[in-house]
Amino acid sequence: MFARNPWILFLVGCALLFIAFIGGVYLEGSGRPVPDFLAAIGIVLTISGFVLFFLCFVAWTYRWFFLPVDRREQARFFLELLSLAEESEHSIEQTIIEFSKSGERPLGEQFDLVARHIESGLNLPEALAKVPRYLPAQVVATLKVGHETGSMNMTLPMAQENLREKNQNTRGEWVYLIAVMLIAVMIVGIIMTYVVPKFKMIYADMLEPGEVLPEFTMLVLTISDTIKNNAAALFIPLFLLLGVWFYSKKKGWLDTFWLSIPWRRKRLQRDYSRVLALLLDSGVPEEKAVQLAAQGTSNRVLKKRAVIVIAGLQSGWGLTEAIKLMDDSREFQWRLTNALQTEGNFVDALSGWHQSLSARADRQHQTFSVLMETTALLLLGMVVGSIMVGMFLPLIRLMEKLIAW
Repeated sequence: MFARNPWILFLVGCALLFIAFIGGVYLEGSGRPVPDFLAAIGIVLTISGFVLFFLCFVAWTYRWFFLPVDRREQARFFLELLSLAEESEHSIEQTIIEFSKSGERPLGEQFDLVARHIESGLNLPEALAKVPRYLPAQVVATLKVGHETGSMNMTLPMAQENLREKNQNTRGEWVYLIAVMLIAVMIVGIIMTYVVPKFKMIYADMLEPGEVLPEFTMLVLTISDTIKNNAAALFIPLFLLLGVWFYSKKKGWLDTFWLSIPWRRKRLQRDYSRVLALLLDSGVPEEKAVQLAAQGTSNRVLKKRAVIVIAGLQSGWGLTEAIKLMDDSREFQWRLTNALQTEGNFVDALSGWHQSLSARADRQHQTFSVLMETTALLLLGMVVGSIMVGMFLPLIRLMEKLIAW
């Protein structure tokens, strides 16, 4: 339970540390001696909070490294099962039910839930919708398009390719960046709340009457005091950011954010164009093809744009003109125009465009990863180096005085 829901550990750990911090500030401000049992309670709360943070870190490590691998393997096996059912010309729904009853468990417990929903009378897309997070949203949307058009054999290879791409784009780079940021926060936090105050006490004893510290050192000491006296307030923006993230995800605002990322936008463009080409080659009407292709991307922004494109088609626009409202890329327009003039074979006409989008997206993604890693390490070095310079400036001045003397 905790491995799958580490937020419980995180919130409880935050609550314990918050209580211990507030209690310590109140007792210290009261000016009265702290009873031994209250001090012991504070120590227990603090240790418990850090232990829960450690368990939370272990749970997140499991979720980031091991759980996604299990899910990816289950999803890959699930799509292979659908592919075998298509090749053998058996009903996909019946194949899922029979495999579930065979007692084999390589697909996990959620596969059995999908099979039970199918047995109750639901089709495959409806059953997958009842078991969220079993397959990626875009894979489910692609399978839904194939089911609605009766051409699962066309969309199934695309769903498998989308899944392979997600497997290749592992979370390792994000885990690395998050780990670097957490370590940076811990290092800076320890230095600013424990090491810097020690230097402040030393300098208070060293300074002669009327002598002041360098301005940069005073700035570092001021920041240290601010962090030390307002540590509890730092949790507030953290919770606000988490709340905004989950609310945006629920409202679908993140779909707009994904489109603002260059490589994500290019992959969505490619996925939309690829599904559209398959549907047009299979004889699906243009309006329905535009709508189903947008549904296959599982992106709300593209779905809204598809409504505008369909309105343009209904008002008498040609497909090449109307599709500009969805994707105004010149190369896409040129290839689509050529395919329309030759009356068909949209997949071959647009294959070069799809390969170009994939290559550019991969290059942009790799460039961003390298820049983020380099920037994170540079920022950590600059922050720690600035703190050290601020703390050693008074010692340098003292040494210069001794040399002059």
